[in-house]
This record gives sequence, structure tokens and C-alpha cells, in this order.
Amino acid sequence: MVNKQELIGSMSELISSVESLRQLDEQKWDSPIAEGKWAIRDIISHIALWDEYFYNQAIHRIVTGESIDIPHLDFEIFNQNAITYAATQTQDQLIDQVITHRNEILEALQQVPAEAFNTSYPTLQGTLFLITEYVEDFVGHDHHHLRQINSFLQQSE
Repeated sequence: MVNKQELIGSMSELISSVESLRQLDEQKWDSPIAEGKWAIRDIISHIALWDEYFYNQAIHRIVTGESIDIPHLDFEIFNQNAITYAATQTQDQLIDQVITHRNEILEALQQVPAEAFNTSYPTLQGTLFLITEYVEDFVGHDHHHLRQINSFLQQSE
């Protein structure tokens, strides 16, 4: 059986990393991390909006006993919308949103009994949602993007 607190701890690591980005100057915040890649602001918006989506569509619904509704999304469109959204927000607003949405997820996960982390929850689409898989996927997703950001920041020093 997976350790609930370890999973929650792993998922919370993103917060301090994102918080540290407040000190970035605007040029680094807005510059693509590599040719053809997103800017840091776009990555942070992307994370914020995915966290908001999964909180609203799955995690909150598990806690409240509602049906999980995770319709298939066109990832390219979702991610493009995140980039468009990023352009409308300040650096502090985006960082605050990541922290807010991640904390919502973490607080909700604390309410889920440990044994329920290994429960398969049916979705309205006929698929199954497993909290452990979701958390492990998102921690990997976090690490991927944080490595990209850290690599860019080290190269730009």
C-alpha cells in the first residue's frame, strides 16, 4: 500500500520551488526557456490551470462524494489556452494561483482516508481514477517542468 503522507509531501514540494520564482526579473520570467519552448510564465500558468482542472473535476469531487467528471481534453488547446491566460496575469498572480490550487489539492487529499488512495473511482466517462496514479503523474510532471526552469536559470546566470 502506498504511503499517503509521502505522496502528499511529494506533491507539496512544488510550492517552495514556485515561490522562489517571485524574485525573477521580468526578462527571465517572460523569456522562452529554449528555442521553440514556453516561457517560465507559461509553464507556471500551465501548472496552475491543470491543478485547478483536476481539483475541480476529480479531487474535490472525491471528497464531497460527487461523480468524477474528467472529459477528454485536447491537450494542445488546453495548453495554448494556458499560454494565452498567462499573458493576462502578473507574475505574482500566477505564482499565487499555483500555490492556491496546489494547496486546495493538498488539503482535499488530507481528508481522503489512506485506504482510499488505492481505490479506483469510476468517472462519468467510464474510466477509472486512482489517486495514487494521479499524484505520481503530477509529481513527475512537476519535476519535469522544474528541471526545465532550473536548467534555463542556470544557463542564464
